[in-house]
Amino acid sequence: VFISFGQFLVQSSYVVPDYNDTYDRRQGFVEERLFGVFTDPNYAAIASLLVIAFAVFLLKKVTNKWAKRFYICTIVFNGIYILLSGSRTAFVASCILVPIFAFLCYRNHQVEQGNHWLKKGILLGVGSLIAVVLYLSFATIAFTSIARVTVKIRPYIGLCEFEEEKDISLVREDGREDISNSRFDIWSNVWKLSADNRIVGMSPRNMVPYAKKTYPGSFIATTGYQAHNAYLAVIAGS
Repeated sequence: VFISFGQFLVQSSYVVPDYNDTYDRRQGFVEERLFGVFTDPNYAAIASLLVIAFAVFLLKKVTNKWAKRFYICTIVFNGIYILLSGSRTAFVASCILVPIFAFLCYRNHQVEQGNHWLKKGILLGVGSLIAVVLYLSFATIAFTSIARVTVKIRPYIGLCEFEEEKDISLVREDGREDISNSRFDIWSNVWKLSADNRIVGMSPRNMVPYAKKTYPGSFIATTGYQAHNAYLAVIAGS
């Protein structure tokens, strides 16, 4: 996440096709979201959320000041990556898990002290939810403003000058077709494709080539999208 954040600050990005030319591999800041050094920002953002939880837990256990500083930096930068990743899945997960985590941490601490915890714990959970929503809603303004300044150092680190007419934005342009961000079309198409091979599946990583060869006019074939659902991908591919 440290390197990925640096890519955002200088607006570094590139797109290359994968080995079988079925899916573009994106790195850096692409399409109004930070892929960074990860191939899938959705998985990376969820992993960042888990890393934050572990870092908070370990922060309470360690006494070394350098270790504490390391865990604090880990929490901060992983929180930044969740925001810049543009992962709606991670946003929803954050709104659900952060209040629950805050409530449980407070409850456990108060139980150890023998104090009442329910009312204040609920208020802490609600406050945590409000804080997460405000962070995800308004912190983008601060980070885009910072990037508009830091992007000027590109020529000094071996990159070409940033095009002035290009705007730095975290507002994603995709997902405006329907409320599911085309997920309903993807999932229904994957299920139809898997009907040809219910027993052995289409084999992992073969869905797009199979669709292009067998059903060239299908949604998967024309868009090159993957299943966007791990469970469905396993069912269809094996």
